Amino acid sequence: MSAGPSGAVVAVKIIPGGRVRTAIVSGLEPPLADGDAVILQTNGGPVLGLVVTSPSALLDRLVATEHTPRVVRRATSQDQYLRQRHEQRER
Repeated sequence: MSAGPSGAVVAVKIIPGGRVRTAIVSGLEPPLADGDAVILQTNGGPVLGLVVTSPSALLDRLVATEHTPRVVRRATSQDQYLRQRHEQRER
């Protein structure tokens, strides 16, 4: 993780879609680890994602901007259940 202007930067895999995005993390205790489910606040609204391990060299190059999503909180089992229900309806 790399310190940014307003928090640490982590790589998060967005569900659904599988696209990896950078996200800003501020004040979550304990710190996030690989595989943690989180809720991101994006311009399009809240989305579920998974923290992924990235090489430290990549994390050092990540730059947070005003459009970078923010990790709002850890995802609960209810959040994950709702995502599964949405996927079923989409099918």
